[in-house]
Amino acid sequence: MPNFSANIIYLFNEIDLLDRISAAAAVGFRAVECQRPYEIPPAVFRNLLNAHDMELALINTPVHPSWPHASGIATYPDRTSAFREIASSAIEYATSVGCPRLHVVAGKLDNNVNPMAAEETFLNNIVWAADKGRSLGVKILIEPLNAIDNPTYFLTTAAQAQALLTRADHDNLYLQYDLFHAGMNGEDVIDGAQTYLGLIDHMQMAGVPERHEPDTGTVDMLTAFDAVDTMGYKGWIGAEYRPSHSTAESFTWGAPFGIGPRRP
Repeated sequence: MPNFSANIIYLFNEIDLLDRISAAAAVGFRAVECQRPYEIPPAVFRNLLNAHDMELALINTPVHPSWPHASGIATYPDRTSAFREIASSAIEYATSVGCPRLHVVAGKLDNNVNPMAAEETFLNNIVWAADKGRSLGVKILIEPLNAIDNPTYFLTTAAQAQALLTRADHDNLYLQYDLFHAGMNGEDVIDGAQTYLGLIDHMQMAGVPERHEPDTGTVDMLTAFDAVDTMGYKGWIGAEYRPSHSTAESFTWGAPFGIGPRRP
């Protein structure tokens, strides 16, 4: 059966962030993911996870305080020192809280930076992060974001990510394959998952194209879940969707997988 983690930035945002771990556990999730959990001290986060027998599957690199772009700075040649500062802090946070994965947010293409220079900078940065992460037991992931919703983002397709990972040739670098972004790119998400399975260490999902529940939209995500399970994928699939109503009402997709409100 597929394993689902709850993205507690997208889900349960009707309540305080600290309360979302228990809310996710109450509806059957066994893991959460959180793009930027840094406002919570790692000891507090870890204690909450332990109290509810939960895992933290994934976090993202944080925004650097001197840089206004939330999309990341890993592609800017003149921001390498700042990138390594935030990547170091993120890896240390992940280690402290017991999170085994860090998504390095690539960043947007800057019109003032040559695309080839941006690529080389990103490649050097993820290899550096992979070296540091390996020493502390944290895997480094890169994720393509579809160009429709993210028109100036550097990394937009799984094929592009595969090429970068091949060039990097590092045993602590992995692909974060989001079925939503793949669907928005017009890919067959099942074929894509099969093609890149050997590189994938984390998946995410949402309905295409509105990013609502996975049982809405134009891509049959429920069939995709069964397919990736049959392929032998044992990792987490992050529920990273925007509930079309309340979070509590959004789990119609989850009953076959043990996700949803518990009956008294």
